[in-house]
Amino acid sequence: MPSARRVKAISCSWRVVIGNVRSYNGSSNALWIFNAEEEIVMNEKQQRIGPLKKVSLVLEAGTGPDHADLTAQPIPFEFIFGVGSQGLCPLEFQLADKEKGDSLSLHIRSDELASLFQHLPVHPLGLPESAGAFYLKVKIAGVSDADPKELIKALAEAGACGDHCCGH
Repeated sequence: MPSARRVKAISCSWRVVIGNVRSYNGSSNALWIFNAEEEIVMNEKQQRIGPLKKVSLVLEAGTGPDHADLTAQPIPFEFIFGVGSQGLCPLEFQLADKEKGDSLSLHIRSDELASLFQHLPVHPLGLPESAGAFYLKVKIAGVSDADPKELIKALAEAGACGDHCCGH
């Protein structure tokens, strides 16, 4: 009877593969479990947030770092990173070099929200007037290369601000 060898699970971002494994001293069936959460080609690196990347976020606000009790539902938000006429805004500084799946929890006051986003055209979060200080949870839902049309539009909007930041 051929000797069976145990195969350890290898953690990498790829897919589940079931098949036969042959070794020099016999053959055995094996289940190779790779991280099947997402199918990513092994050679393809996950993109990091950087200049001119399209960034997709999900925003939630709450009274505590683990609560989302101030927003009715998660708010999707997309923008092109690094196209502001005045440079990076405070939120972009916080997001630099992060990747999909990363998240931030920022403790801010309601009156600081506009300065956090500056030139980024964020939709209103619908916070109650009495919110005062709150936690803004920012989850990175995606990072990709910007489509040339999106990039040109974002640059044109940033250029329209001139030497001030109007938030569009």
